[in-house]
Amino acid sequence: MAPSAKMMGLLAASLLGLAEACQDVMEVYYASLLIFGVLGGLLGLIFVVLSAVPLCCGAMKAAAKPIAAASIVVGILACFLPLIGAPIAAGGAVSTVCDSDCYSNGCTDE
Repeated sequence: MAPSAKMMGLLAASLLGLAEACQDVMEVYYASLLIFGVLGGLLGLIFVVLSAVPLCCGAMKAAAKPIAAASIVVGILACFLPLIGAPIAAGGAVSTVCDSDCYSNGCTDE
């Protein structure tokens, strides 16, 4: 499923910090989650291809063990990137709601 133009626009807005004050909070939250999911997927894909080069093509055989070690470490990290991104995205969504003028009551520590 290809990402839509709206989703890519939200991703760009989230990356650049251009979210408007009264933008829908769920869109900001989803865009923030999307960043970590895409980053994890890209890192995983890059290191799968990089670790397959010595086995399939026979190139970089001297560096096969360091590439394999790096692929294992980055592969495990890539699995946990969405988990790491969830609290960051939630904090950003809460800050967007509390700092904006969308809600007249504002936020308390509760």
